[in-house]
Amino acid sequence: MLVVTSGRNGAIVLGRAKLNRGLLQWEATEEIRAGEPEGDSPLILSKGMLVRSGK
Repeated sequence: MLVVTSGRNGAIVLGRAKLNRGLLQWEATEEIRAGEPEGDSPLILSKGMLVRSGK
């Protein structure tokens, strides 16, 4: 479980993350606090995958 604070509007979102074969998969599950202005999307993506780069 993780808590993410949006840099866009200050919303706080609860989510879950799982490491699977070197990929971090995550998904937002619940908005804990709405951001300002209301109605603005707190996160650009509500779910996704992070991959380690070769750098």
